[in-house]
Order: sequence, then C-alpha cells, then structure tokens
Amino acid sequence: MAASGKQSEAGLFIAILVLILAGSIFFLVSRQGASPPQENTSPDTCPAGQLCPPETWTIPAKENLTPAQQKLSSDLLRLIGVIGLPEGQTLDGLQQQMERDHQLIWVDKSGKTTTDKTAGHPVVYVYIQTTEKTGAGFLSAYVWNVTNSDPENRLIVAWVETSNLTALASLDSVRSIRTVVPPVTWAKTR
Repeated sequence: MAASGKQSEAGLFIAILVLILAGSIFFLVSRQGASPPQENTSPDTCPAGQLCPPETWTIPAKENLTPAQQKLSSDLLRLIGVIGLPEGQTLDGLQQQMERDHQLIWVDKSGKTTTDKTAGHPVVYVYIQTTEKTGAGFLSAYVWNVTNSDPENRLIVAWVETSNLTALASLDSVRSIRTVVPPVTWAKTR
C-alpha cells in the first residue's frame, strides 16, 4: 500500500508540473500576439519638405526610400523629417537630445556657433563612410567642417548642415552617413 501511495504522489506531482508548463506556454504564446509591433513597416513616408507628425511614425521599407535616404541613419531621417518621430517625441526634443550628446549645434550666417536657434541653422556631427580611399576634399561643398578623416578606412568625420545631408548622401562615393555617437564612460563604484 505504501508503494502505491508514493506512486500516486509522484503521478500527481508530474501532472501538476505538466499543467504548470502547459499554462506557462499558453500564457507566453497569447502575450506575443497581443503585444504591438516594435516598428511599423508601413511603406508610407512623409511628403517631401514636410516634417512627419508623431502619430505617423513609420520606418519605411528600404525600397520605399530614395537611394540617398537609404544611406542615412534612422535618427538623421527623423531629424530631417523623412520618417516620423516615435509617439511622445517632438522634433525639438530630438534636437535637444542631440545637442546634449554633442551631435547637433546651431550655426549662424557668419559660420559661428550660436545658441539662438532662430538666428542659425542646425549642423549635425556625422561619420561619412566612403566607397573608396579618398581625402575629404570632395566634400567641401557639402560639409561645414571636417574634423577628422581616415582615408585608409574610408571614413570622414564632419559637421554637416542638415539641409545638405540628402545631397551629400546622393554622391556615388558616399556609402553611408550616421551620427557620431558620444563615448560612454562608466564610473567605478566601490
């Protein structure tokens, strides 16, 4: 009788484990279907020359972007209004974040930096990946200031007026343009 009782307890224990496992799987599967997609791959882009309102945030499929736009990073596409901003973010908020990260400055007509956005135009700090080993000279018509270049690795670091980003990206010798990401330092704790 004692052996039969232990078998019953073991069977009951296994049945409970199976039910818990089945319930967990059901819960996880049902949660996946209910969660919103992480990105909207709608083919819609914003009209040329107009900023996308936040409620139209889309990350268009690559084939729906122009060849020049395909060379720009998503944050640059948001900055110039090709794709919309995530819900809750504004263009001013994006610009402020990029200013804090030393990725965006304002330059007045004389070429001096300014804090007055109404007296200047935005200039963004970018990596320009080229298709061939070349100096930065060919970019002079498109960039505000070249800060560094590495012809061997086909990389140029420069400040570019946001209004020139698409024209710069349309050059055959430009492979990609993305913002310079500031270094992250970690404070050592004791």
